[in-house]
Amino acid sequence: MIDMVVVLYLSVSDTWTGELLYKKERVINEFSVSGDPFKDLQNCLARGVPEVLRIVNAFREHGRPHASGNVSCKWEKGERT
Repeated sequence: MIDMVVVLYLSVSDTWTGELLYKKERVINEFSVSGDPFKDLQNCLARGVPEVLRIVNAFREHGRPHASGNVSCKWEKGERT
């Protein structure tokens, strides 16, 4: 069955070179069932921000001082896993 699910997108780029250093997307099932789409997206962003900050800091500690993160959450058609 195809449902609407919240998908979390994380990316880290080097702002100096423009190089994409990290990219990940995943379905966040627990934020796809509340019935309040706005709240689901807020919760997804609240989870993604600390995660991308941790990843950005790891890149900065390993010689990428210009690493910068981006978090996005979107509703998409897909299957809940």
